[in-house]
Amino acid sequence: MKIYKVITLLLTYPEQDWLQSIGELRAMVAAETGRGRHAGRRLDLLLLYLERGRLIDLQEAYVETFDRNPAHSLLIFEHTMGESRERGAAMARLVEEYRQAGLEVTSNELPDFLPMFLEFLSLISPEEAQERLVGIEDVVETLHSRLADVCSPYAGAFDALTALTPGSALSGVSSPIRSMKRLFRRKQSGIRMGVPGTLTKEPPGGDGHRET
Repeated sequence: MKIYKVITLLLTYPEQDWLQSIGELRAMVAAETGRGRHAGRRLDLLLLYLERGRLIDLQEAYVETFDRNPAHSLLIFEHTMGESRERGAAMARLVEEYRQAGLEVTSNELPDFLPMFLEFLSLISPEEAQERLVGIEDVVETLHSRLADVCSPYAGAFDALTALTPGSALSGVSSPIRSMKRLFRRKQSGIRMGVPGTLTKEPPGGDGHRET
């Protein structure tokens, strides 16, 4: 589904080259059907924000939102594993899965960087992509709630991901308390969220070098 590729770009550091393609991203969203189209409608405000904002302002806002606020981190395992020793092993498994799929991680970002995960989802079957998205639904819902609480336009990206998750009520409203309770139960039962292979090549604009 191309909707994953669109969200990948929207969650990467703003760069002039891909910001100039907002019109193309809108067209990709409009071409989606079913669940993808439903999710795409939730990107309208974020697309408008990125389309109208000044580059320097967008870059500063991105850094403040994601890089300087651990609560909004786009590193999946940071939310599910913290600084545990298991995190390194999970990273290695991800990288190995990418290689087995013929994909090389060339980005300076860590393998569990969410936009990389979404880039991978755009390259596999919709059924498998949905199954893997379920594996991080608690992270998606928690980030959506936190970003919505501070009225960040980036909440729209996570609203769209919520709509793509099988079994979701598609309401776009999530409870961080409910999400973290589910996460706790899953950890207790031995399920490590986000570990299923994901992520791939460097997303456009994701060179890891950010200046504001």
